[in-house]
Amino acid sequence: MEENNILNKKNKKKILIGSIIIVMVLLLVVVGSTYAYFSLQVNGEGTSTKVTITTGSNKQIKLSGGLEDFHIKLDVKDMAYNRQGDYYATSDSKLPYVTNKEDGLTDIGKVEVIGELEEKHVCTAKAKVNLSGDMATLIREGDLEISLVNGIYTNITDLTKIVDNNLASLEFVITDKSTQYIKAYLKFTNRNDDQSYLINKKLNVDIIIDEFECNTDS
Repeated sequence: MEENNILNKKNKKKILIGSIIIVMVLLLVVVGSTYAYFSLQVNGEGTSTKVTITTGSNKQIKLSGGLEDFHIKLDVKDMAYNRQGDYYATSDSKLPYVTNKEDGLTDIGKVEVIGELEEKHVCTAKAKVNLSGDMATLIREGDLEISLVNGIYTNITDLTKIVDNNLASLEFVITDKSTQYIKAYLKFTNRNDDQSYLINKKLNVDIIIDEFECNTDS
């Protein structure tokens, strides 16, 4: 009986020592690695379609927008176990990311009235997402989330759940000359899981807003 107790204590000690060694090895691997660069971009007229709808003399409704740089840049310290949490893309070139949704929610487009508006209009557009880069086929559920907001609704989607690049349908009810904005955030989550499959990888996320049209709401 006493021998069994001694053996059990030795086994427990071996398990403990083994666990510590494994943790140390993982830390050494992480320290020697550089994590991914993420970017979300909506650039110029090629991706954020600029459309002007003419309803009469000096009556125009226009969709426009774009961002030069909307990015998340993460390094090894950001991916440490004790830094688990969310990182949001930012358009501030001086920052690698922001850590709250309020700072991450960014204007990517707007619908505005040029001239006079005599009738109520309902405008619609389609939002699509293209993924490219060597991380595009590696991301897993829970890694990256995108949200699109246009004042009427909020669409929140895991990037792995987007089917045929379709993100959302947008609708704008135009009753006066107030400008309406399209906002978006891109969120990466440092999860309590092994995410080493993202090491040294890059992902580009392009939001495409097109099929913009307006009709009078009679």
